[in-house]
Amino acid sequence: MLAIGFLLVTASAGRAQSLPPPSSSGSRPGSGVKAPGAEGETVMLNPFEVQVDSDKSYGALNSNSITQFNTRLEDLPITADIFTDAFMKDVGATTSVEALVQSFSAGAGYASTTPGKDASTNPQTNSQNAGNKLSLRGLSSTVIRRDTFMSIASSNGSTANFDIERVEVINGPQSLLYGDGGSGGVVNLVSKQARFGQAPKGSLTYKVDQFGAKLGQLDYSVGTDKVGVRVALLEQQVSGFSQFLGGRMSAQYLQLGARVFGNTVLRLTGEKILYDKVQNMQSQTVTALNTANDARNGQTLHYLLATNQMQAAANGAPSGMGPIGNGYINWSNVDALDGAWGQEHFDHTWTSLTAKTKWSGWLSTEVDAGYDNLQDPRMNASNFSNILAPNVATNPTGTWALASTGKAPAQNQNYATRTKSFRMTALFTNTLGSIAKSETLIGADFNRTLNAKISYSYFAADGSGNVIYNPASTVNAGRTIIPSVYIPIGSGPVKYPLWSPFAPRVTYGGNNYVLQINNSINPALISPANPLGVSTLGGQNYSLQTTIDKGLFFINDTSWLDKKFTTLLGARLTKDFSTLLTEVAPPQNYYLTKGTLFSYNAGLNYNLNNWVHPYINFSDSFNPPSAGNGDPYGNYGDTSHGLGEEVGVKMSNRTETISGAVAIFHVRSSNEPLALTNTLSFAINPSGLNGRYGAAPSTWVTVNRASEGVNLSATLAPTSNWRMRFSAAYTKGVIDSNVSYKQLYNDQFYANNQGQVTAVQL
Repeated sequence: MLAIGFLLVTASAGRAQSLPPPSSSGSRPGSGVKAPGAEGETVMLNPFEVQVDSDKSYGALNSNSITQFNTRLEDLPITADIFTDAFMKDVGATTSVEALVQSFSAGAGYASTTPGKDASTNPQTNSQNAGNKLSLRGLSSTVIRRDTFMSIASSNGSTANFDIERVEVINGPQSLLYGDGGSGGVVNLVSKQARFGQAPKGSLTYKVDQFGAKLGQLDYSVGTDKVGVRVALLEQQVSGFSQFLGGRMSAQYLQLGARVFGNTVLRLTGEKILYDKVQNMQSQTVTALNTANDARNGQTLHYLLATNQMQAAANGAPSGMGPIGNGYINWSNVDALDGAWGQEHFDHTWTSLTAKTKWSGWLSTEVDAGYDNLQDPRMNASNFSNILAPNVATNPTGTWALASTGKAPAQNQNYATRTKSFRMTALFTNTLGSIAKSETLIGADFNRTLNAKISYSYFAADGSGNVIYNPASTVNAGRTIIPSVYIPIGSGPVKYPLWSPFAPRVTYGGNNYVLQINNSINPALISPANPLGVSTLGGQNYSLQTTIDKGLFFINDTSWLDKKFTTLLGARLTKDFSTLLTEVAPPQNYYLTKGTLFSYNAGLNYNLNNWVHPYINFSDSFNPPSAGNGDPYGNYGDTSHGLGEEVGVKMSNRTETISGAVAIFHVRSSNEPLALTNTLSFAINPSGLNGRYGAAPSTWVTVNRASEGVNLSATLAPTSNWRMRFSAAYTKGVIDSNVSYKQLYNDQFYANNQGQVTAVQL
C-alpha cells in the first residue's frame, strides 16, 4: 500500500510539472533541447545518458555499450545485436536474458564446459550444472555486465530480465569497458531508466499457462524536469511439464534519478530478488537385490524410461523387482522424485550509484559505484542418487525408496558471491573544423569479487539442540553425522518429504540433529599448512576465491571529413589478481592468476553513401580462470586469450525504418576451460592409501578453440504499426589443440590388521 501511495503522489507531482519536448532519437549526443519553462535556454544532453528507443521499430540507433558514451551504431566498426524494449515485449521475453539471446540472436546458443558428462545422469538441461552457459560465435566464455560496469550474479546461468529495457550483444573479443571479456562477445544489460520529463506511464502484465505457471508484472515511471522514478515489480510462479520443478519468485526494482547543480545527474538503483525453486535433475540409479534377480540393476531411470524397461527388463531378462516405483514414475516426475529436496534458495540484492556531469561542451565525467550480494544455498543434487527396491537389505522402508548414503547423507551447499565495483571516466570532445570530430574516453575501474562455497551437514545433538562432541575422535571434529536418509516413494513422489530443506534443527529416527558447517573452522588451526583453519584437510567442502581487477583504459571515436569515415581505437591495461583457498593440504596453489594484461580494439568504418557503411575491426580480450578445481595433476588453468578479426557492411536508410549488418568473422581463443569425466581423471591420477598427487586434482583442462563464420541481422518497419526483425548466422568452430597427461603410478602399500604398513611395492 505504501508503494501504491508513493506512485500516486509522484504521478500527481508529474502532472503538475511542465514537460520538456522529447529529443529526436537520431540526434547526435550533445545536441540541445529547450529547457522547460525557460524560453531560449538550452540544456545540453549528457553524452553518457542512455537514449530512448523508438517503439515504432526494432532498429536501435545509438549504443553506449561499446564506448560508454552514446554513439551511432551505423558509425561504429563493430557489430552489435540489440534487443529493444519494444522487441522484448512483442516476443514475450519474460524468462531470462540467456533464453532471449539464445532464441533470437543468430550465432548464439548453449554451451557446456562439461561435454564428457553422461547425458543420462547430467543432461544439458540441468541448470545446476555450472558448466552450462551462454555461447556467442561458438565460444563459451561469454561475459554479462550490467550498465557496462557491474558484474551481477545470476541464478545458475539464468539472469532475470523484468528490470531491463535493452539487451546489447557486442560480438567479438571485447575488453575495453568490461575488463575480463569473453572471446565470443559481451552482453550488456541496460537497466530500466528513470527519465526526466516523463508523464505518468505504466503497464500491468498477467500471464498463465497450461502448466499452472503465473506471472504478474508492474512497470511504472514518472518524472519532472528534476526528478525521475522507475519501479518494476514481479511476482511469478514458475512451473512446467515436470512435476514439482520451479517455484515462487518475488522481485522489486527501483531507480531514482535527480538533476542537481544544473549539470549533474544522479541515479540510485536497487533490486531485490527472492526465488525458491526446485530444480533437481539428478537421474537415480536403480539398485536391485542383484543383477541375477533383476537385469535392470545399476541402470539409470532416464535410460530405463527411454528404453521402455520400467515394467520389466528387455528381452525377457530377469525382472525380480517388478514395476520400478510401483509404476508411478514417468517423464513428468523422474527429474524431481526427491521433491523439495532439490531446492535452491536464491536471495539476491544489488545496488548502484552513478553521477554523470557535463562540465562544458568538451568535458563530461561519470563516477559509478556498485555492490552485489548473493546468498544461494542449494540442496546437494547428489544426495539421493539411488532408488532402492523393497527387497534390498539396506532399504529399511519396506517399499521403493530414494537413498542418501555416504559421508554426508543430508548435505547442502551454500554458494555466496559479493562484488564491489567502482569506475571513474572522463570524456573529451574535440572538433577540428570539418576535418574531424573526436570523442576520447579515459577511465579507471576497480572490481573485487569474493566467491564462497561451503557445505553443511547434520550432526547429532542433545535435547536442547547442543551438538554432541566426542573428544576422543578426530572424525568430523568429534561430531556424529546423521546416518543414511531414505524417502519412501512406493505410492508416488512426495513434494515435501522428510523435513524442510535447510532447517537448522531436525529430528530423524528418534534422534536430534543440528545443521553445521561440514568441515568446521577453528581459528587456532590457521597456519601456512592450513590457511582456512579447517578441522580436516582434504576435500572440496570449503573454498574461498578472491578476484581483484584494476584497469586503466581509453577509447577514441573520431569521425573524419564530415563523417566520411570513422575510426575506433582503444586499449586497456588490467592488473589481475585471483587467489583460491581450499581444504586441500599444501602444496596449494594460492594464486589462480597474478599479472598484467594488455588488450586493444581498432576499427575503421567508411561512409560509402547514406545507405552503405563497410567496416573492418580487430580486437582481443582476456578472461582469467574462475573454476575452483585443477586439472588431473592439480594444476590450475591459465588466463584465456581471445583474438578476433571482423569485416562487414552496415546498412540503413534516411528515415531509419531499415537497418542491418553483414559480418564475416574469425576468432581464436586459447586456454578455454573444458571438463573431463571423473573416470578419466582418476585413471590419470588414481587414489590409494597415499592419496592422489597434486594440490587439488580434478577434471578441468584447457584447450584452444577457433571459430569463423558469417552473421546477418536486419530490422524493417515498412509502416508505423508493422515491424520485423531478421537474424541468421553460419558458424564453424573447432578445438584445435591436444591435451595429454601421463598416467601416474600410485605406490602400493600393504598393511596388516592393525593398519601398520608392512611392505611397499615401488
